[in-house]
Amino acid sequence: MLLLSIRVVCMLLNCQFTKNKNNNICCAIFAPKIYSTIIGFVHWGWILPFCPDSYREGADEGKCTEPIMVEHNSKIMKKIYFTLIALMYILPIYSQLFEKIESGDIVADFSDSRSVNFVDVNNDGWEDIFISNGINPGVENLFYLNNGAGNYSKVTSGDIVGHPAPFDGATFADIDNDGNLDAFAVTWYGIKNYLYYGNGDGTFNYDSGAAPSMGTTYSETASWGDMDNDGDLDLYVTNSTNLNGTSLKNDLYKNNGDGSFTKINGGVAVIQAHPSRSVNWTDYDNDGDLDLFVSNESNRPDDLYRNDGNGNFSVAPNAPSQSIRSTMSSSWGDIDNDGDLDLFVANSGFYSEQKNQLFKNNGDGTFSEITSGPAADFGCSYGSNFGDYDNDGDLDLVVANGFCNGSIFNFLYLNDGQGNFS
Repeated sequence: MLLLSIRVVCMLLNCQFTKNKNNNICCAIFAPKIYSTIIGFVHWGWILPFCPDSYREGADEGKCTEPIMVEHNSKIMKKIYFTLIALMYILPIYSQLFEKIESGDIVADFSDSRSVNFVDVNNDGWEDIFISNGINPGVENLFYLNNGAGNYSKVTSGDIVGHPAPFDGATFADIDNDGNLDAFAVTWYGIKNYLYYGNGDGTFNYDSGAAPSMGTTYSETASWGDMDNDGDLDLYVTNSTNLNGTSLKNDLYKNNGDGSFTKINGGVAVIQAHPSRSVNWTDYDNDGDLDLFVSNESNRPDDLYRNDGNGNFSVAPNAPSQSIRSTMSSSWGDIDNDGDLDLFVANSGFYSEQKNQLFKNNGDGTFSEITSGPAADFGCSYGSNFGDYDNDGDLDLVVANGFCNGSIFNFLYLNDGQGNFS
């Protein structure tokens, strides 16, 4: 917003907006010195440098120095004054960051949605949208191809939208290294999961014989990650409970690099039976391999598994400490730009609110819980994601709420760059 203000002022005043040789933005303008009572302005001002590491026109080296006093007449000052007043009305036009789309198939189709993926499945440079549906006994998933400029066409045929099942989460990745995105969609109610290979043109082929597609499951979600650094993406699948409420073991599949998968039956990451909801591959200890964080519901503490580099996992010491909470999803991101990945967990009881949690990574394998900002709010929180929505160089946070009594609102938090959210 500040950069936009500078550009508009420079444009209206016909003064210079340029970049120095270090690619830092510089703009020198006349600014009025207005008394606090706004009773008028005096006939002098100063040059404002808007880049701390820049230099003014005519200077060769060095940083911005103290403001240079200059003389100018009242005619220029009046022009500046009315320009600044105009900006008060112009800038709000650009302050709306999101616009709700109320037409088109995506918002017109009724569904019992569980997850959404923005993915470019036909390699045309535009993000397409895949939505999984979870109603029992089953319904087809939804898939929309992006035609450019935010216009989408609904896909009505093909394997990817041809299987009616009670789907939950879905995840996309290039699992066979052919340059095309493939898909894996999980189901609940004891139904098998579905692995689809992408053809690069927006169509997919279902592989019913692949190991991840076989068997009956009560899966919640899945995630791809190269656990053994062999260049192929492996798959971790979370399972919660069956219809009797019995907690189930999670599944781990090694990618053999030839289009086949081997189910891993040993190791702590697959022998513990916990009511798991989501999973993140994350290198929390910065040792160059992907670790696993698994979130659990039913007030069960979450699990952090440390990778030894070869795909062998152990329970991580000093994992984020959690009180009795039911975690529905988790997100990792460097909220304070210190090079370590921090953790947010979205919590919810059964149609009841719980406090969410935010953990700072101390860089030594330990975490410190932050109790302000996003962690101070109660919600029935099921989804979360870090992203720089205002393009200021730090990660902000969005939290999705649902399955709750009373009014339901989502949360959007702005990061000040130091890991403090408002």
